[in-house]
Amino acid sequence: MELTPEIQKRLLHFMKLKKETGYTIHQKTGISATTIGNYLNGKVKKADNTKIKVICELLEISLEQLLIEGIIKEIPEDKDKTSENKENGELYYLKEIFRKLQNNDDQYLTLRKDMELIRNELRKVKKQIGTLKK
Repeated sequence: MELTPEIQKRLLHFMKLKKETGYTIHQKTGISATTIGNYLNGKVKKADNTKIKVICELLEISLEQLLIEGIIKEIPEDKDKTSENKENGELYYLKEIFRKLQNNDDQYLTLRKDMELIRNELRKVKKQIGTLKK
């Protein structure tokens, strides 16, 4: 598997969510801490699929979650949450889900699905708004 910078970033993100380091993953899986470090810092451009799958299992994510771009993006904080809640409830809930993800919530998989559903709804709304503006 090719290790793009995006995949490296997501791998590191999921490691942080589960409070894992290269050393703790090494202890739990037997995969060399150096290998894990090389996966994260870009010294290795291709990873062993078996090792990546083992790491994903430990982090309780699917290989697809690691590979798919755009699953998690940081959402900037708005200063006026009250007006945001009234004007765009979907965005508010999307931010709440993201906050839970950042706080290492154990219900990650369910939240990820909810977040994707909300994101799809937001795209539809934005498309409708664009159509109305024309």
